[in-house]
Amino acid sequence: MYIEGGIYADIDVEALKSIDRFIPERYNEGDIDMVIGVEIDQPDFITHPILGPKSMSFCQWTFMCKPGLPVMMRLIENIMIWLNELSKKQGVPISDLKLDFDEVISGTGPSAFTTAVLAEMSVKNGYEVKWDTFHNIPESKVVGGVLVLTVEAFAAGQGHSDSGNHNARTALVKHRYHASKWPTAHPRYKHPVYGEVEKCNWEVECVKMWDYNTALFDGLTEEEKQKLIIEKNQADMQKQAEDEAFARKLEAYEAARAAQEVANPAPAPLLQPAMQMPVEAFPPAQPQGFPPAFPPAQPVAAFPPTF
Repeated sequence: MYIEGGIYADIDVEALKSIDRFIPERYNEGDIDMVIGVEIDQPDFITHPILGPKSMSFCQWTFMCKPGLPVMMRLIENIMIWLNELSKKQGVPISDLKLDFDEVISGTGPSAFTTAVLAEMSVKNGYEVKWDTFHNIPESKVVGGVLVLTVEAFAAGQGHSDSGNHNARTALVKHRYHASKWPTAHPRYKHPVYGEVEKCNWEVECVKMWDYNTALFDGLTEEEKQKLIIEKNQADMQKQAEDEAFARKLEAYEAARAAQEVANPAPAPLLQPAMQMPVEAFPPAQPQGFPPAFPPAQPVAAFPPTF
């Protein structure tokens, strides 16, 4: 993007609108060096030890820029400095670095991207540009040659940050997350009992409960901790077994239905001469007891436990 410019999008990003919609008509395209959008706008979490560094960021899975922009070179240099420092810290070459999810996000991902953009905006404007400038923006704005679109443009449908939905007029792309397998090699922090706080999806009460429970967990004895971990693992295995049993029953049902359709094929669609449109006949009634009734689900103790 530094060398050639253009538009970048992750491989699993779907275009909902034409690229000519990226820059609203009220702007002069010649004044725009870069087009980005808000992704996460949750500044209330800034002090959270895990969520804080990720709570305010621009979207990196889709953006557009001219070639040779200083902001892209700033991003490249920041990443190289970070990688070299981390290499010294871990005592291994850059190629052998072990990174968790948050290190990837902060070092090369949206957090690093946002830091570089805000820094370059500050240089161009002659004063420090902070996230407050883009918090809850009702419409796009240009700062230092960078057109910042609302969260709905590139990051609709997230369920947080007032991101709206993909049917909105201002939604330009849809990120399907189909190629987002890299967290498998760079896992998030996962509490042994309460899991990932990111599962809360920035819901305040959920995050508070996660913080409360994990804090209480830290105050338990090792024996008490191990007991909760064992109970959690048992509950997970039971849930997995139930899910697998349901999947087998569903597969058997689908197979039986397919066999029934082969044995009793539906009549060919009737053709209505006047309209020349197919009219489907009613399908044959299913025999008694079909599909087979599933046994009622067995109750599972609520988990994770609260204190």
